[in-house]
Amino acid sequence: MDRNRRGLFRLRLSIILLLAVCMFQAGCLDLITTSFYMLKGFQTPAAFPGLKEKTVAVVCRSPRSVNPDQEIAVRQVPARVNSLLSINGKKINVIDQRKIERWIDENGIDSFVDVGEALNAEMVVGIELEDYSLYRSSSIFQGNVRVRVKVYDMTDGNRLVFEAPVEQIKFPPAGGTATSEIARPEFNNMFVDVIAEKIGINFYDHDHTASFAGDSKVLR
Repeated sequence: MDRNRRGLFRLRLSIILLLAVCMFQAGCLDLITTSFYMLKGFQTPAAFPGLKEKTVAVVCRSPRSVNPDQEIAVRQVPARVNSLLSINGKKINVIDQRKIERWIDENGIDSFVDVGEALNAEMVVGIELEDYSLYRSSSIFQGNVRVRVKVYDMTDGNRLVFEAPVEQIKFPPAGGTATSEIARPEFNNMFVDVIAEKIGINFYDHDHTASFAGDSKVLR
């Protein structure tokens, strides 16, 4: 056992002994809770864990006419969500986003389930981006978008099995950053990352403190 593993083992053993002592004393609820988080982390369960061991198509569209930034986001957001599901999801088999894009380019997108049927998906994660904007004013960046997320079970008559609450996402949440301080493509990429993370955490357990940190990141 190396030094790091010995140190972790001793820490856990100390916490377990401390919890045992607390079983016989009053007023230890806060200490027990803190110890639990030290052992387990600040994990929040997935709102919809039903993608596990499924073949999943992540599909994005904009229901209204789009601006160039939104056109980019419609392609980038599902690709980032795909990556997050592959990395953080449990045995989620995501369909290659390039294959999905090719099908949409050739056939258009009237409904999410059309894509799922064509590509033999078992589940479809449908994402809608509305009123996508990068600007609070002509000189200030502040991303703003309304996001709708639905999941369809293609093995059960294309049934809608999950719908996340509609979320208005602003980045940064308060204020903005001067357009002179960051290039527009770079800011757009950061905003896309925030959107993708907020969508992705519906489908896998996650550390909610990390999400809070991401929301409050300071742009240079």
